[in-house]
Amino acid sequence: YKSIYQILFIANEYAAIYHDYRFIERYIKRIHHFLKKQTKTNEQQLFYHLYVLYFLANFHFRNKDFAQSDKYIAEMQLCMDGNSVYSVQFYARQQLMSALNLYFTGNDGKAILLLQHMLTGATQKYKQEDVEDLRICLTMFLSLRQDKNCLRQLAMFQHTDQWYEKKMGMLWTIRKNLMEILIHAQFEHLDLALSRLNSFKRRYSAYLASTHEERVLKFVSFVEK
Repeated sequence: YKSIYQILFIANEYAAIYHDYRFIERYIKRIHHFLKKQTKTNEQQLFYHLYVLYFLANFHFRNKDFAQSDKYIAEMQLCMDGNSVYSVQFYARQQLMSALNLYFTGNDGKAILLLQHMLTGATQKYKQEDVEDLRICLTMFLSLRQDKNCLRQLAMFQHTDQWYEKKMGMLWTIRKNLMEILIHAQFEHLDLALSRLNSFKRRYSAYLASTHEERVLKFVSFVEK
């Protein structure tokens, strides 16, 4: 399980870079066959087994095979039942994946309720990184429904960009900043949107140019116009 986890971690990173999860489909099929042959895992294997199931759920979600993704989410739940340590460690990301499947199969109300429930008292239960992922997803869902409560969720991102870059990664932080700009524009907070946009360009233009992500800068210029 540890080797499979390592392979899937690399494959998932590769697919994310190229925005195409079909690249790793042959690995997914082989791992699926392997899992079908396995009996109950021991305590030592369970950590990696849960990660493998999570990666498989994510793969099928990315390829819009939501039913198969839900099957792996359900398998995660079965593995976590009765294990309080791993339940706390994996439950937030498992529920996040479940919310994403719900949203993109037309159950946006259920997806929002699930995330709101997860975020109630979440700072005491889950890792901060998982809480931030839950919140950014809820913010996106509310925004897409034209629900102004997304502004309240935005206000709860209280750390600095430097903190988010270190804890969540550069790509996550850039996306979070872009979403913030778009939401303020969406609700006609134009001065605030422009202020955030100028701050974004000052902080990230050089980085985006150095990583050949000029399309992000083009997108920002369209937003500005």
